[in-house]
Amino acid sequence: MNNIKTSDFPYQEKLTKIITIENEHLKVVLSSYGAGIYQISYKKDQRWIETLLTPIHYEDYLKSKSYYGKTIGRAAGRVFSKPYEIDHQTWTVTPDEGQNSMLHGGAEGLSFQNFDVEEISNQSEKTRVIFKNISNDEVHGIPGTLTLYVHYILNGESLMMEYHAVSDADTICNLTNHAYFNLEEHKDSILNHEMQINSEHYIDVDDHFGYAGEKSVENTAFDFRVLHPIKNFFDQVKDTAYRGYDHVWQVNQHHHATLISKKSGIGLHVYSDTPSIVVYTHNFKSPYLLNDHAQSGIHQAITFECQKEAGCLFYKGRASLILKKGEQYTHKITYTYFSR
Repeated sequence: MNNIKTSDFPYQEKLTKIITIENEHLKVVLSSYGAGIYQISYKKDQRWIETLLTPIHYEDYLKSKSYYGKTIGRAAGRVFSKPYEIDHQTWTVTPDEGQNSMLHGGAEGLSFQNFDVEEISNQSEKTRVIFKNISNDEVHGIPGTLTLYVHYILNGESLMMEYHAVSDADTICNLTNHAYFNLEEHKDSILNHEMQINSEHYIDVDDHFGYAGEKSVENTAFDFRVLHPIKNFFDQVKDTAYRGYDHVWQVNQHHHATLISKKSGIGLHVYSDTPSIVVYTHNFKSPYLLNDHAQSGIHQAITFECQKEAGCLFYKGRASLILKKGEQYTHKITYTYFSR
């Protein structure tokens, strides 16, 4: 039987829940605020190794605008503030302050909402935690009331996320998780980690993150079809407008990516049923002290945001972001750890 612990934490006149679920391989700390992951620790050589970069103080985690481990939506990615049409009605998302786009659902997106805890249960070797949220985002340019359930399932060396949602109107729905991984005990640069992305094509963007077309990864800094250190091509992206990787890869198989630290001997497989993955290398400084007393966070962690590519809202022939009224939205993401 897996272990479960719960506690309360007051924040913004709300009582948030901290839920720790643990088995012989993984210890996962979940937060009802943002239906997020605060920490994942992996047991290696009888010692727990934290594998996420995250604010060391829980309140900083809650208020951070860097989305550490949070559920992202209702529109993951960068949706530009230009007209789009749903059910013969024109909408425009509200851009973030000083920007021309809405990032990850905006300032009042799912990452900044306190979810209800719907269920905590042990079934055989699996532990399941279900968070629930009902949101209406019409004021920010996304129609409909969305009822969302976020499931976390701990099973062996895997943590699975399931997203189930339904809307009372045609709407945008594109969800993901934004955990920042660093598989080493001391959170130095992520660039020595080895990475593989099972993708033949990436989405090229201009200096303002505008869509510039789908391109082959061959002979580019985006070719991770074979496992190799992230640093191999990093010089080609670190001095760009993005300051590192912040790009979309198109994937056509369940196994999206692999990350390995030779230093710690810990590896991670990322699986999902989404058509794209966004990889981001923590390219900007954190205003908060991070775990392992990391002072800045810059290039000290990496995200694997399994989602639909946000720009496909405006470009035909790509996966649709539109969820029809009454239809079920569902997708899965699995993080599977291993030793080597």
